Amino acid sequence: MTREPRRSRFPRRRFLTAVGIAGAAGCASSGGDDSGTDGTGSGGGTAATPVGGADSESDHSTSADGPDWEAPSDSPQVDLQVETLIENLEIPWDMSFTGDGSLYLTERTGRVVTFDSGDVSEIARPQDAINAGALEPGSEEKPWWVDGGEGGTLGIAVHPAFPDEEYVYVYYTATNGERKNRVVRMDVRADDPAATEEVLVGGIPANDFHNGGRVRAGPDGNLWITTGDAGAPERAQDPSFLGGKILRITPEGDPAPGNPDLGGDPRVFSYGHRNPQGIDWLPSGVPVATEHGPTGHDEVNVLLPGANYGWNVARGGPDNDRWDSYTAHEEFTPPVLN
Repeated sequence: MTREPRRSRFPRRRFLTAVGIAGAAGCASSGGDDSGTDGTGSGGGTAATPVGGADSESDHSTSADGPDWEAPSDSPQVDLQVETLIENLEIPWDMSFTGDGSLYLTERTGRVVTFDSGDVSEIARPQDAINAGALEPGSEEKPWWVDGGEGGTLGIAVHPAFPDEEYVYVYYTATNGERKNRVVRMDVRADDPAATEEVLVGGIPANDFHNGGRVRAGPDGNLWITTGDAGAPERAQDPSFLGGKILRITPEGDPAPGNPDLGGDPRVFSYGHRNPQGIDWLPSGVPVATEHGPTGHDEVNVLLPGANYGWNVARGGPDNDRWDSYTAHEEFTPPVLN
C-alpha cells in the first residue's frame, strides 16, 4: 500500500509549550500531530488529521489551538516551597493521580503502590515483573547499569473514568524464559489486585535498553503507550513490530477507533520512534511526545496519525548536521524541537 508523506505543521510559537508539557516526562521527544495550522518551515507535505481532543467526535479528531489561546512566551514566576511527601521509594518511575486526589506510583523493582492521606501502601507486584535492582540506601556504588537495565515496572495510568471504573494500567518488563514488555490492567477494588491482572498488550519487545514504557489516558478516552526499539532499530520502521511505536488502544485493549491503517498492527498510531518515554496533550488536545535520541539528539514531536518519525534512518534537527537525513526523505516527519 502507498503511504502519503507527512510533515509536522506546528507553529513555532507553540514549541515552548510543547516542550514544557512533554519534557516533564523525560529528556527526549517524538513526532507530530496537528490540524491545519501554519507550517514550521521544516518542509511541506500532506497534513494529517490530529487526534486526541477532549471535544472530539467519533473519529477523535480535534481542531488546532483556538483563537483565544496562545502559547506563553516566558516561564511563569511563582513562589515555590518544597515539601517532602514520600521517602524511601525504590527507583520510582511513574505516577498517576485520581480525580479524588489519590496517587498511584510504580517502582522499577516490581511494585505498584498508592499514596493516600500520608500513607504509602503496596497495591500489587505485577506477575513475572523483573526486579530492576535498586541499590541499598546510602550505597556509594554508582553503576551505569543496574540489574534489569532500563526495564522494570514502568508506566502507570488510572482508568479515564476512575473511580467509576477502578482500574489501573501498568506497563512493565516481564520474564518467563524471555523478556517482554506488557501492558496490563488491575482492579484496585479487589482484595488482591494482582490476581485480577489482565494483559491488554503483550509481546512488546524488551531489552536492557530502549524499553519505552509510558502509558497515559488521553483526552480522547483511549490509552496511549510509548514503546522503545528494544535494540532492534531497523524494525522501528516496521508497522507490524510493536517496538519503536506509539500505540493507541481502548481501555478494554482493542485498537482505538480512528487508528491509521498502516498495513501492520492495528494498535500502532505512529512509528519510526527510538525510545519515546513522555507523552502529554496541549490544551487543544494535540498530543506531544518526547523521545530519547543518540548522543543528545533528543526530540520533541507532535504526534500525527500514521506518521513516520524516521528512526533509524533519520535523526536530528534543522540546526545540526543530520538535518539532511530528513530533507532527503519526504515521508518522514521531523521533530519540532531537537
